[in-house]
Amino acid sequence: DPYITPNKEEQLVTDSIFFSATVPKLLEVIPERAPYLIHLNDWETALVATNLLKTKIKYKCVITLHNPYDHPYRLKGLHTTILTETLPYIKSISTVSRSFAHELVSDPLFTKIMAPHLQEIFKNKGIVGIENGLFMKQKFPFLPSTVSYTHLRAHETSLHLVCRLL
Repeated sequence: DPYITPNKEEQLVTDSIFFSATVPKLLEVIPERAPYLIHLNDWETALVATNLLKTKIKYKCVITLHNPYDHPYRLKGLHTTILTETLPYIKSISTVSRSFAHELVSDPLFTKIMAPHLQEIFKNKGIVGIENGLFMKQKFPFLPSTVSYTHLRAHETSLHLVCRLL
């Protein structure tokens, strides 16, 4: 846990790689059957998408980015990053708010410093902001009477959003 032991960054990487290698094995033995919609979160789980490429499992992956952080990754002798290698295999990208989605592709802090290597992927795939958090009106699934998320197209229901993302 990076919040408990922040000086052990490599343990987080090791745990992430282990988790990402385990998910395809788990999907092969659980009673529910494919196709699967797998919701990943940040670089720590993104390798699930590339590990699934090695299987015959039918799936689609979506990812939510909570921050612009990425992690260096060495692949076949090349220096790259986990998100650079995995986002091309992920069906859609979302963030935790519309403003953060906009900032990721327009704010120089993100476009020039923290995530310049992801800008082409964001441009090609698009990125959707889905509002959440403590200061937002709670919506489905938290309140059963409300069935829509606030996002780029406010009139869509969550089902419409998922269909559009896929």
